Amino acid sequence: MYFGFKELRGPVIEKTKARHNVQVAQNGVNTETNTGLHRPHRKLGWVTNKNATKSANLAGNYDVTYNTDALGFRRTPSRSQAEIKIYFFGDSFTFGHGVEDFETFASTIASIWLDERVKTVNAGVSGYGITQMYIRFLEVLSSVKEGDLIIFTPISKDLLRSYKDFAVPAHYLFASKSSANRIEYYPYFDNGEIKLGKLDTLKNRIKGLLFHAPLTGNAFRKIYRGILGPVDFEDAA
Repeated sequence: MYFGFKELRGPVIEKTKARHNVQVAQNGVNTETNTGLHRPHRKLGWVTNKNATKSANLAGNYDVTYNTDALGFRRTPSRSQAEIKIYFFGDSFTFGHGVEDFETFASTIASIWLDERVKTVNAGVSGYGITQMYIRFLEVLSSVKEGDLIIFTPISKDLLRSYKDFAVPAHYLFASKSSANRIEYYPYFDNGEIKLGKLDTLKNRIKGLLFHAPLTGNAFRKIYRGILGPVDFEDAA
């Protein structure tokens, strides 16, 4: 359990301060600031900040900059006269982890295949599971117009990002000491309803540590899943 704690203690939501896009309005400078690429969200767990700019690099792999727009979406080609929008909902694969704004598939599709009448919206958020993608869709549903296209782009691993399964949510238990960055709730489906599970409880701490203990974690996860059944796929269904 000690080594499980060591694994879970690393940062999940970026705590590095972002370089901000300063917006100048008619009455002066917008003083709203962001403290990183993501921020906690009661219903979704976390969301991308609005008007955020963050550098990210991994030696020998990538050195890029992430930019979000005024609505908190990853930037895609500007189409001020767009009549139709295509929304992509997904995880880091959709958001574009490790690539520049213009290199995400949402931007590439717009640049190569679509004309000025169509705007792509990159609503992907790193770390999201199926439930969070669906809730994020509901959050922007009022902005969707007739003729717009909604595309969900999950990968198979997203099925495991479930509060009931808990292997992935456990990573957010010990990641930050700061209350400003702490994720308190994780969403899940229960009998067709969206509910919020409190993340930091004694039961969840014990479960998270057992799941991520290097030598015995796999055994505990198999036993747990055997008791609960196919919890990984219930939310997706």
